Amino acid sequence: MLRGFSEIEAKILDAGAGKTVALAGSHALDTLSAVVSARRRGVIKAILIGREEETLALLDQLAESPGDYTILPEEDETAMAARACRLVAEGKADLPMKGIIQ
Repeated sequence: MLRGFSEIEAKILDAGAGKTVALAGSHALDTLSAVVSARRRGVIKAILIGREEETLALLDQLAESPGDYTILPEEDETAMAARACRLVAEGKADLPMKGIIQ
């Protein structure tokens, strides 16, 4: 039985079972920081969907290379969410994640 997030993370890393997250609304510091942290630890890969310039500025602020991510520019919040869900439906991502969208 796994006890706590650190054991869950260790199991994921040992199994090489990291997932791809499609982040809808990637231009929010809090959410993007969480995704960056998980990617740095090797737990996830990420597809960032949102306002491109803002997302790139935040990645720079976090000292993160945009080349480590797939970035899909999108301005409309509904389109961001739809695109994240479509990526999951198409098998290109494993789960959607809500960023700064209503």
